[in-house]
Amino acid sequence: MAKVSALSGLAKGSETVRDYLSHGSDENKGVEAGEKTADASSKLIHGIKKYSDKKKAKKGYDLTNKDYKIRKRKSKLEFRDARENLKKTNEYKRANAYKRFQKKNQVKAAIRRENKSRLRDRIKENLIGSLKGSKKFIVRKAKGLMIIFIGLIILGTFFINFAGTGMTGFMNSTSSVLTTSYLSKPNVLNEINQSFSAMESELQNEVDHVKNNYPGYDEYILNNTEYIGHNVHELLSYITSRCGEVKSVSEVESILKELFESMYDLEYREEVEIRYRTVTETYTDEDGNEYTESHEEPYEYKKLIVTLHKKEMDSIIRKVFANYPDNLKHYEALFLAQGNMGEAFGNSDLISANGGVGGGVEYEASSEVQKKIVNAAYITPSPGAGWCAMWVSQVYQNAGLGYIGGNACDMYRNYTFTSDRSKLKVGMLVAVESSSSGSTAGLTYGHVGIYIGDGKVMDNIGRIRVTTLDNWIASFCKHHPVGFGFPPNVKK
Repeated sequence: MAKVSALSGLAKGSETVRDYLSHGSDENKGVEAGEKTADASSKLIHGIKKYSDKKKAKKGYDLTNKDYKIRKRKSKLEFRDARENLKKTNEYKRANAYKRFQKKNQVKAAIRRENKSRLRDRIKENLIGSLKGSKKFIVRKAKGLMIIFIGLIILGTFFINFAGTGMTGFMNSTSSVLTTSYLSKPNVLNEINQSFSAMESELQNEVDHVKNNYPGYDEYILNNTEYIGHNVHELLSYITSRCGEVKSVSEVESILKELFESMYDLEYREEVEIRYRTVTETYTDEDGNEYTESHEEPYEYKKLIVTLHKKEMDSIIRKVFANYPDNLKHYEALFLAQGNMGEAFGNSDLISANGGVGGGVEYEASSEVQKKIVNAAYITPSPGAGWCAMWVSQVYQNAGLGYIGGNACDMYRNYTFTSDRSKLKVGMLVAVESSSSGSTAGLTYGHVGIYIGDGKVMDNIGRIRVTTLDNWIASFCKHHPVGFGFPPNVKK
């Protein structure tokens, strides 16, 4: 400050000398030279002062900027240590991925708030510094008050909008994670899916035993009964968007039942036709002669027509949310992202172990429909132990080919046509009528899987696995032959 004051004094002195010498300089060339020297001296001193002021301002800015960087670096180091300590806690280890993400953000925010290393803190300091500097300037320079005030408003608006944009981006990012994630624990979500699948299994069992439950008919006609099944992510997206976090399946049992009853309606209709059959009668006359006569006799031909009326789950959900657009948007976001829990309701470990979905010479040479079947097998979760046929049906449904239904033995009888390996194709059923491995249910209902190519079969044994065809046949086909074939809704 002393140097700057001295420079200011010298400049003023030079200006005075210049002005004094300029008076009457036209008559005196020597004076003119002195005037020019004084003028140059004045400009030089002003330049030195201006450079000094600029250097001082820059130094102040550098100090402020370095202080912010130091605080920011300090925050990063403290967060690193805090994160390592947090990972060691039991609460963090038990938490799911989203809870961990939330906890780390809370710790980071607290540290940055304490060290004032957030962007908003820097903006606040800059704004306060600007206001303080402006105050001194206004006191010192009353002239131009309105212009400076307007400038400060514009500058403040810019900073506020910038900070607001940053916070909005953060909030939108957080909101995006929340709106695309299932909020319940994976085991609860799995129980919800199993509960709904159990109702569908009961319905399928009723269809499969129509002849036993309704005896006495000449013919049984089943319509659309192959379409029993649901998309797991439609179900879980609906439950989450409607109920939020569910802690127990008992909380949503009534909703699941309501949804099931809206989806399925099994209609029984009896139809009676008058048909004629030839009746042959033999009789003997008085003389002991034997005669045979035939005639047409009417009788009632009874048919039981069983029709499954199914509404798609998605259409029912949209009807439920017709007056709740926010819930509908949440449902759509969840379904699109599969709740950010594909690893819980797909077969990610299996995909990783096999080096990805598909692959292999036979897979690459297959049709698009065949590839869709294999791809669906990789993402369709296990419906539980003992439900090999249900899993296969869900795979075909997820491949866009409809729910084929029935037990493994039914699939063997209805859809397989050969045991010749040379005719085996990717996406075909691999089934046995009665399994030689497993429980009594396996002996009764058989076992079924899907051929995925290159001598490999994928099946459900309480978990989804990939095994070789040779091993599959050796395990399940000791007493009955294996069968290969496509269900009728696969266009070969």
